[in-house]
Amino acid sequence: MDSLGYRQWRKYIEGEKTKEEAVEDWKREEKKYAKRQLTWFRRDSRINWFDITEENYQKRVEELVKKWYITNNTNEHK
Repeated sequence: MDSLGYRQWRKYIEGEKTKEEAVEDWKREEKKYAKRQLTWFRRDSRINWFDITEENYQKRVEELVKKWYITNNTNEHK
């Protein structure tokens, strides 16, 4: 098994790392994984990103949802 977190805790359980080292390794690997995911998502042009600190960002979200619904709503779904 080689899932995220497992490798770091295995080293602790096997006595190769202290608990603190395992936690720090796990945190570091989680951050790296999250960064890779974000990079992957940013390349997907179908994803719309919203800055929730912007005033009225909800209006932009609502407009895009309405546009999507109109575009994808066919008679067969009625």
